This record gives sequence, C-alpha cells and structure tokens, in this order.
Amino acid sequence: MDISSPPAFNTLAGLIRGHATSRPDSMALVVGQHRMRFGELDALMSRVARALSLHGVRAGETIAVCASSSI
Repeated sequence: MDISSPPAFNTLAGLIRGHATSRPDSMALVVGQHRMRFGELDALMSRVARALSLHGVRAGETIAVCASSSI
C-alpha cells in the first residue's frame, strides 16, 4: 500500500474482503483464546449476508445487531 496517498473510501466489508483476497491466512480477530483469519471472516460475512438476503434484507438497508463481544 502506498502511504503517500490516502486510501480510497470503502466499506468495512470491502476492506475485509480486500484483506481476505490478498492475505487470507493473516489474523483478523483475536478475542481471548479465539482467533479468526481474514479468509474465515470473509466466508462468515458472506454466509450472514446470504441469510439476511433470504429473509428479505436488501443491500443498503439498515439492520440492528444485538450481540455480545465475541467472534
């Protein structure tokens, strides 16, 4: 990455997908003893997105998430 120019605007999902593409085996999340690599996180995000889509949620719609801090 060229640090002389600011990165282009992207979504969090887009940034994670970029890391998953370029370095899928790098660590993305660490919570206590639990760890998840970028490739795993991207795959999980895709599964959640598909499930939301099956329930009628469309791109750009807002949803609420109520969850504990964990992977």
